[in-house]
Amino acid sequence: MMVQKDRTLIRFTRELALLRYGDTAVEQAVKTGRTDPEIIPRFIVIEGPDGAGGSTQARLLERYLQSVGLACECSTEPGDGRIGRHIRTLLQDRKNSEQGVAYAPEAKAQFRAEWGKLAQYFAADRAEHIWGMDGILAKTQAGMYCISERYLFSSLVYQGLSGLSDLNLMDLDDSGGSDGEAGTSISEIWELNRDFPLPQHFFYLDIAADLAEQRIARRETEEQTKREIFEQEGFLAQVRQAYLAVLEHFGRIAPGMEIHHLDANQSREVLQGQILQRLGQS
Repeated sequence: MMVQKDRTLIRFTRELALLRYGDTAVEQAVKTGRTDPEIIPRFIVIEGPDGAGGSTQARLLERYLQSVGLACECSTEPGDGRIGRHIRTLLQDRKNSEQGVAYAPEAKAQFRAEWGKLAQYFAADRAEHIWGMDGILAKTQAGMYCISERYLFSSLVYQGLSGLSDLNLMDLDDSGGSDGEAGTSISEIWELNRDFPLPQHFFYLDIAADLAEQRIARRETEEQTKREIFEQEGFLAQVRQAYLAVLEHFGRIAPGMEIHHLDANQSREVLQGQILQRLGQS
């Protein structure tokens, strides 16, 4: 199993590197004169592996900015629109299958077809999130601060890893497993997301996999919830390494975006103080 995990991360890092050094979006941008990704002022993204406390910090930041008189709104991906709701249904169906819920063959086939379009659905939902009539771009142009819990970085990490590992569709494969190749590749995910503008601030909350496991287990007990499909034991360590590769990638191609790599092993109060300090609000 460890060999499979190592191979998955190696392939993830290699594909991500090809986005920089191959004949890809970056080189095409240089050829067409578009060398710097668009940055949206007052747009803040908070991400990290499950268990890092991203949801908590996003809400704390929203409340703080509002308390000092700044117009601010927090959102998440997938959103609450039609496409976002469809994504959540797919994720819930996947979760149900892992918990032993039986599906008819027709429903199982339909799910497999829809799951294969997950990256496209996330991109469509993101377009609505950014460019919709009441989207991030319109709100920030009106002077509002917009905080998003997750953005395109999550797509690269989670969808990229699930497409390269045996996580993808393994429970819904009638043959008893997945060949590891059925998912959407990193390059395909990048093509779907390359034209989205970037936030002014990207906060990555870094957490040790074992501590993230403990927090998720505690949440399961306290809230009587079951783990999401990307919160399974062992997968969190891969997620952390993939995020670090993504940070390096955007550090190279997007110098206008401020990347803040923070230690989420600390208390929520200490972490909140560091976020406010980076934003010049302390």
